[in-house]
Amino acid sequence: TGRETLPNAELLREDFLQTLHRMAEDREIQAGIDGCVHGILYGSRQVSPAVIEKRCRGYLTGTGEQSMQIAQFFRGLFFAAKDLVFVGQQFLEMLDAFLCQIETEDFMRLLPEFRLAFTYFTPAETDRIAASVAAMHGKGREELLQKQAVPELALRYGREVDAYVAERLSVQRKQHED
Repeated sequence: TGRETLPNAELLREDFLQTLHRMAEDREIQAGIDGCVHGILYGSRQVSPAVIEKRCRGYLTGTGEQSMQIAQFFRGLFFAAKDLVFVGQQFLEMLDAFLCQIETEDFMRLLPEFRLAFTYFTPAETDRIAASVAAMHGKGREELLQKQAVPELALRYGREVDAYVAERLSVQRKQHED
């Protein structure tokens, strides 16, 4: 194939995977890194979807602070193994149940992280996910396309986020110009 094999490549791979397994056991690991580690382990056939599902449930059923880290976990997981969403309905069902039961303020806090997490999906994949979630709620594709009024709190939060991002981009542009 024209590719040279690195000396000790298999040994390096095993060391890498062992390190990832140790990281996966760390209860103090940052949630996004935890998701990414589990995604790599899944992609390397080191863990099953059931192991990752159990880890997700740990975040979702943990303390309030732990459950608020689920978006970061999914962001890391989707970065490394977005196909897990399509393996079965478990991940979408867990996420849907969580989002249906949290308070609006908590949802608004998590929304930017969830938006980032789902940017790893193509538009077609996003449509497929949306159709699956809609079906969970007994809705069809047509009903997804119907516009609904945006809650005032969501609108205010969106405007605050937009203003903050615009300000930060402006500062960064000025720094690059100087």
